Amino acid sequence: MQLLVLVDTIVPRIRYILNHVLGTMLGFKVELTTDEAAFSSSTLPKIAYSSHKVEGAIQVYPHGIMQQKGISVQEIHVSQWHGLPIFFQTNASAIIPFDVFAASFYLIARYEEYLPFKADPHGRFPSESSLAVKNNFLHLPLVDLWVEELAKILTKNFPNISILRRKFEYVPTIDIDNAFAYKHKGLLRNTLGLANSLVLFKFADAFRRLLVCFRLKPDPFDTYETLLSFLPSNTVWFVLGGNFSKFDRNISVSHRALQEKLGEILARHTIGLHPSYSSFNDFHKLMNEKKRLEESIHSSVEHSRQHFLRMQFPKTNQLLAQAKIKFDYSMGYPDVIGFRASTCTAYNFYDIVDEKALPLKIIPFQVMDRALLQGLKLNPEQAVEQTLAMAKMVKSVKGTFVTVWHNETLSGINEWKGWENVLRDIVERINSRIVQ
Repeated sequence: MQLLVLVDTIVPRIRYILNHVLGTMLGFKVELTTDEAAFSSSTLPKIAYSSHKVEGAIQVYPHGIMQQKGISVQEIHVSQWHGLPIFFQTNASAIIPFDVFAASFYLIARYEEYLPFKADPHGRFPSESSLAVKNNFLHLPLVDLWVEELAKILTKNFPNISILRRKFEYVPTIDIDNAFAYKHKGLLRNTLGLANSLVLFKFADAFRRLLVCFRLKPDPFDTYETLLSFLPSNTVWFVLGGNFSKFDRNISVSHRALQEKLGEILARHTIGLHPSYSSFNDFHKLMNEKKRLEESIHSSVEHSRQHFLRMQFPKTNQLLAQAKIKFDYSMGYPDVIGFRASTCTAYNFYDIVDEKALPLKIIPFQVMDRALLQGLKLNPEQAVEQTLAMAKMVKSVKGTFVTVWHNETLSGINEWKGWENVLRDIVERINSRIVQ
């Protein structure tokens, strides 16, 4: 169904966000016009996204950010509307008292991450610097909730319109940072690892390493058969493919043992690239790692998630798009759970520097295992309940719920003791519709 939108001027930011909110999220074929006479005479459902009042249309007054180019510090004051946080307020007496399109653009384009910030030790934008954390709405898919309110207003004013009926989806994802704890690491790495464990009095680890190396026990990180036994067909796995370094400790994707595991995975699920720690701004490294993984699995690679979630906007996503990556799953925080971009709906990345959308779909995630364990310091039972609560929130807006787990989380060793069945419990409870 067509929806006519009157705008003062047609610029890339406005075209992008209107197509996403009204097109992708609500299902309309969006037509933009600057002709007020034609707009007023049209019988189509319509929105006036205009700085002056237009009769017979739903009015949204625009905030100046949508006409700007580049990045500048924005004055933001958070208030409430229909029980939801809002900002970029425009007209308190209007049916929609804030620029819902500009606020949505600010959040999903990650405008604040282009501004100067104090980075964490890995050079990342810290969660505590975000508008969502500072104003206590990280737990909300705020853009989706705003769009639900907009849909109600559209339906009330145009009873015959048809709104897109979205469906909740759960997508588990697995990162393979370290395919094996001890096996296939070679004599030198195992000798150094054994010595390190002894020096640090980690005798259980040293004993376990010896048992695995002498083939008396299975490698604790070799949890692939278990994962494949319960993960659904839409699961996506991300394989670290960089050269060995301080933060990249996987064996080579060319190693026969890992190739065999990846073959078993690819027969059932999708495999993507986990670009290495230092590849986030290095196209040569990214392409080498992508090519290496493609040669290993004999298949093209179109999905990725940054190792350590290291990103630099817009550089990292420019490189991913240039490398023909179509889907990126890095949009989330490593230390807290919630909605980094305030949405659980996939969207094309918008490059604010070049003022254009890239052919790169961003798939936000909401929960990471290490955030549950280390960031929130939850026990396994609490982790399940917190994850299911987040899934329930996503389901309420019929969005896409994405979790990040690691093969080593199921090992049951060291800090992961007791976590062996957490992911299975989450998957089974979501798939059995316990999350209502």
